[in-house]
Amino acid sequence: MQYLSFRVEQCKMIVSVDEIQEIVHSYKITSLPKTPDELEGVLNLRGYYLPVISLKKRIGISYKSLSEDDTLNSDQNLMRKCILVTSVIYDDQIWSAGLEVDEVHDCLIIDEGLWRPPPSQGNKISTEFINAMVNLEGKTYHRLNIETIIDPDDILERYYNGVSKFHDKSRTTARTA
Repeated sequence: MQYLSFRVEQCKMIVSVDEIQEIVHSYKITSLPKTPDELEGVLNLRGYYLPVISLKKRIGISYKSLSEDDTLNSDQNLMRKCILVTSVIYDDQIWSAGLEVDEVHDCLIIDEGLWRPPPSQGNKISTEFINAMVNLEGKTYHRLNIETIIDPDDILERYYNGVSKFHDKSRTTARTA
């Protein structure tokens, strides 16, 4: 099966290419008031407002252990950020969202027999958001579970239960390639 590899902080991640509709490299996010913190805002994508989720915030990556090879200045890092447009079916409707990631890498073909379940402890991201891991050429990749990343029940429940009071209202982010 073919997978798209990308990076969030220093975690190497993978999703099936079948789960990605497109990759947006140049964009402007408009923030929305009183929304969960990982919801960066919306992106006007050809007249359709697409909610954008910070994958870093959603899966709880809060560390920065950069090696010298991985260190990028903030301008270079900003230029590499992009949005993966994806969707899930929820209540017989398609819910689309953009996932903001730090950098897209390659398409990889991975034999299904190589995947292993994630460990229950010691992983840098919650295992509810990943459903498998694989080691390729000395690099460990996490396979995202898109259905738990874009979980309307979870996002709406936190929105209506007051998480929105912690939202940073000053966010409006522009990215250009």
